[in-house]
Amino acid sequence: MSINKVLDIMKEKSIEFVDFRFVDLSGKAHHITLPAAEVEAETFVNGVAFDGSSIPGFRGIEESDMV
Repeated sequence: MSINKVLDIMKEKSIEFVDFRFVDLSGKAHHITLPAAEVEAETFVNGVAFDGSSIPGFRGIEESDMV
């Protein structure tokens, strides 16, 4: 399914929030929830910035910002 199709479905269904799920290096599931209004085509291409020190194995506190 294309990115544009996903965005169209989000509008058609009046989706309010989008939950992006991922796993850390040990396989533990995590998620980031964004308001649907903030999700654009670029979000799927460029990713979502988050604090990597909050995820075990990603970054130490001194290198925390990630995409």
